[in-house]
Amino acid sequence: MNETLLIALLSGVCLSFLLAPLGCYLLWQRMAFLGDTLSHSAILGIALSVLFHFPLYHIGTIIYLIGFVLLFDYFTAKKSLSNDTVLSLLSYGGMSFGLVILNLCGQDDTLNQILFGDLLSIDYQSLGVLAALALTVNIYLATFHKKLILYILDSDLAQQSGLNVKHVRVVFLLISATVIAVSIHWVGALIAPALLIIPCTAVFTNTLSPKETIIKALLFSLLSFPIGILGSFYLSVSIGPGIVCAFIIMLLTRWVSIKAFRLLPLRN
Repeated sequence: MNETLLIALLSGVCLSFLLAPLGCYLLWQRMAFLGDTLSHSAILGIALSVLFHFPLYHIGTIIYLIGFVLLFDYFTAKKSLSNDTVLSLLSYGGMSFGLVILNLCGQDDTLNQILFGDLLSIDYQSLGVLAALALTVNIYLATFHKKLILYILDSDLAQQSGLNVKHVRVVFLLISATVIAVSIHWVGALIAPALLIIPCTAVFTNTLSPKETIIKALLFSLLSFPIGILGSFYLSVSIGPGIVCAFIIMLLTRWVSIKAFRLLPLRN
């Protein structure tokens, strides 16, 4: 097998473990739009890294997004504006200012990579970084799963039971920011949030427990990623959008199959 393709497939595995479980927690908190906001705002972080000649722009992006989520937490704690309003303002503002700065810096040619990434450019060192981050994030989610679920279900009850709600919320936001910053370096700012949310959306039902939902979302992502990568490679299309197309096709296939299966008894 082509070595570049093999690394891309292994990267898909790492990204599945990195994004699918985290996306479940975002969806349960009704914060699916946070992924879009972080990704779009990260464009400003990248632009500032380019403007000030920061040597590793993805590190600069992480630093920027950490500041971003702390600002978001401050505004939401004040409760002067709704979460959706704050996210919209920060998302559109970050993306617009980022694109203007990149344009002024003469970096128009890099926009395609920033927006859509390039999974085929990953090397073994980058693969190691992805694997280490995926392992770290999943250890965190497994360790604090019960606390996160309690916070998601009822933050007031969680506070009364002795849980430091602010600490749980801020740490989760910081981890989400780091994951998005690293992910967009390879899959792009427009693709990362889709890969974060689609797996959980595809498998979510009210009858599944949180752990069952996470496992099924992960399996969905692990199946969809190679289909998207291989399809994009052999059809010679952009790999990022190709992967999202595969995720959407798999989601629709699953929904249609479930509907058809439910109708079978009626035909008998």
